Amino acid sequence: MKETKPGEIRIEVEGEVIVVHAEGMPTVELVRHYHQQLVALIKNQGLRKVLYDGLQVIPPSPDVALEVWKLDRQLSDIPLRRAVVIPAATILANLAGLAFSEGAYRLFYSDIRAAMQWLVQPESEADESRLNDGINSRLN
Repeated sequence: MKETKPGEIRIEVEGEVIVVHAEGMPTVELVRHYHQQLVALIKNQGLRKVLYDGLQVIPPSPDVALEVWKLDRQLSDIPLRRAVVIPAATILANLAGLAFSEGAYRLFYSDIRAAMQWLVQPESEADESRLNDGINSRLN
């Protein structure tokens, strides 16, 4: 049986963006724990932009994506802009679609720099850039 790296999540703030770095295979318990930290930053510091770095994530079971979706719905009254960065052409794209289907997000394939640039530019410009390169993004 193939050995998997246990999940690890780190949260940091870079300017006006909360950056969530995830590695290994996340579990429901780990996602719940990091979500509490994320909510505290959003509510206490008024931050509204989140970058999810999933480049080192091993695809978890769908129940983890479903848990993220449930937790994310708790923030539905707060307008957030989220960029999700994953490796190109992986099952993580489908799981991200499930996890973040309720809110505005954009999916980036392997490009953290572009994700950060999109988050920090004014919303009208960000929407325009999404229209120009829609093949690599999704905004619900």
